[in-house]
Order: sequence, then structure tokens, then C-alpha cells
Amino acid sequence: MTVIALAGKGGVGKTTLCSLMAFHLASVEPPVLAIDADPNSNLGEKMGLRATSDLSSALACLREVPEGVAKHDVMAVKAREALIEGPGVDLIGMGRPQGPGCYCFANSVLRDVLTLMSKSYRHVLVDNEAGMEHISRGTVAKVDVLIVVSDPSVAGLRAASRIWGLADELEIEVARKLLVVNSVTEETRPALRERLASMGLTDYAFVPYEPDIRSLNMEGKPLLSMEDTGAYKAIARLCDRIILSVP
Repeated sequence: MTVIALAGKGGVGKTTLCSLMAFHLASVEPPVLAIDADPNSNLGEKMGLRATSDLSSALACLREVPEGVAKHDVMAVKAREALIEGPGVDLIGMGRPQGPGCYCFANSVLRDVLTLMSKSYRHVLVDNEAGMEHISRGTVAKVDVLIVVSDPSVAGLRAASRIWGLADELEIEVARKLLVVNSVTEETRPALRERLASMGLTDYAFVPYEPDIRSLNMEGKPLLSMEDTGAYKAIARLCDRIILSVP
């Protein structure tokens, strides 16, 4: 099993990248589990999968579990109910924490349930917020590759560099970190390479600008039938590169 986590500030195309990676991996090495760990949940929208529940909602139900009933077992059932199944790729959302309670216990339950669920999949993709809360808390226990996502702007790259450093500060156990820059044009590639070299970032990949993807995002439509676009092909090569690098 390969666990790939993505992080990046809002608006840089992180969730778009995650959804297209999920589609490609599902086409070559299914099954895939996509975990929406960003409180601003919209991964399902981009994947064409409509979530009706999430793990936080399921966790809230544990307050009503009678004494003596194993809460981990109840949570496992509720988590299965929150799982949305698609062709080769399934989706589950973490949601937002609901109400007071011991987060340590909640975190333990979520980690156990996700670990159990993940064993059924060849690849697991985790779409995180910039702060990587669920990784830092150990909810996602194992990460093979952390992808830090940026756009080509100076501000975006600086934010990506801070997130890159945050992973070190949080002492997150990651086998490999990789920077992915979205919406890159041929004209901007040389300057980007120079800028990344000056920042000491050497392990990176570019995804070309794709107007069709931008249009679908603007309209809130799922990113389906993108296989012939340059962006999708670049993401497919990125996935193959990652798979080959993970034992």
C-alpha cells in the first residue's frame, strides 16, 4: 500500500491534483481510497462523488453508544456508512470536529478505523489543509510521499517552502517530500527552475496550465474525461514516478 498526502495553501490546485491522481491510479492500480482531510471539503465535488456523511459526524454518534458497547466497533460500522464508492476509487471525508470531548480518544478511534480501512486499498491519497493537522496528530499513521502543492507565483512558492519546513518542524515521518507546481506555462518554466534552485528545492514536478480544468473548476463541475489533456498526462507521469520510488 502506498500512502500519498498532499498539502498546500488554498487556491493552488491541491484538490484538483489529488482528484486527478486518484483517477489515474484507479485506472492503473485499483482500488484507491481518497481521504478528504481538508475542513473546506470539496474533493468529492471534483471527483463526481457526493458525500452524505463524514468521519466527524460518525464520531459524534459515539456519545450515544451505551456503556459496555465497543466504540471502535461502532465507529468502524459508521465509517463504512460514510464511505462513498466509485469506479476504482472510494472517497471518505474527515469533516470538522464537532463539539467538546477528548480529542486524544477521538484521534485514536479515527486512526484505528482509517488504518483498518486502508488495508483494503492499493493506494491511499490524503488531501490535507496547509497545516497538515491529521498527519501531525498521527490520524494518518504512515505517509510514503508528501506532496507540497504550489502555483507558479512567488507568494505561492514561499508558502510551499514554509509548508515544506513545517513538515520538518512537526517531525512528520515521511519517506519522501516532493514539490508540485500547478498551472505552469512553457514561458515560465526556465524562471521557475532558477527560482526553485535558489530556494534549494530540487525534487519537483510541473503540471501545465489547462484551460479546460480551470473552466470546470469555475463551474463547480467534476473533473471527468481529462485523459487527453496535457495536465492529466503530466499527473499520470508523476504518479508513475512516485509508484516506482516507493518499495
